Amino acid sequence: PTLTGTTAVVDWTTQKLVKTLATPVGARVALVDAATHRLYLIGPNTTAAYTLPGLNPLWQKPVGGNTAVMADNRLYLNAPTADVTTVLNAETGAPEQNVPVGHIEDMVFDPAYHTIWMANWYNGDMTVLNAATNRVVTTLHEAEGGGFSMTNKMGAMSGYMQIAVGPNGQHVYAAAFSGNIMVFNANTNQFVRDVPAPVPMAKLSGLAIDPNGEIAYTTVESQNETIAVSLKSGALLALWPHIQSNRWLTFSAP
Repeated sequence: PTLTGTTAVVDWTTQKLVKTLATPVGARVALVDAATHRLYLIGPNTTAAYTLPGLNPLWQKPVGGNTAVMADNRLYLNAPTADVTTVLNAETGAPEQNVPVGHIEDMVFDPAYHTIWMANWYNGDMTVLNAATNRVVTTLHEAEGGGFSMTNKMGAMSGYMQIAVGPNGQHVYAAAFSGNIMVFNANTNQFVRDVPAPVPMAKLSGLAIDPNGEIAYTTVESQNETIAVSLKSGALLALWPHIQSNRWLTFSAP
């Protein structure tokens, strides 16, 4: 999706652009549900659903966000400026509920415990939500998780940017402007430890965990680079200059 209102489809087997379609202006998040063959495009004020592979429009609703997850055929939408989490029926787009958890920069679904982890942009709260009941299980507060403001993001000394679930669902990780990769135990819902980025004065943003759960890939926003870090030893395994992203993901080929 692009902010100008088009979405490009690329065939990864040929690396060719195969289709461009008109989509909601401002869309920045794309989610695919392989089980139901649906594509969701989310922008700050609009969410739209399409069939796959035909890309036929299914529905469009005047509600959005800048982070979204899917669980139990529901879409959860939030943003740093939102006071609540909006829950939509993924099949029809009908609003189901507003969960009183807001100001979320990123959230992830952990299928191992059927929970949604939600990182607060401002105060460092990490809220754990039961996806079956939409009730808050617990809220963890770590000072280094909060500290962003809309006017002084790069000046912040702490704050979550992206969170990620480990491959077996036992741990949740957060990239923080404090310079640490924060590790949470998803079974006990507790903060476990910090893995300091082996780069001076690092402000971390994008984050992904490799399919073996051994390596964290994270962007050092303050240095315009991305690094690979051993989660066990904290050692720097690789560095790629001039690669910077607020959102990373990893996947393993079948």
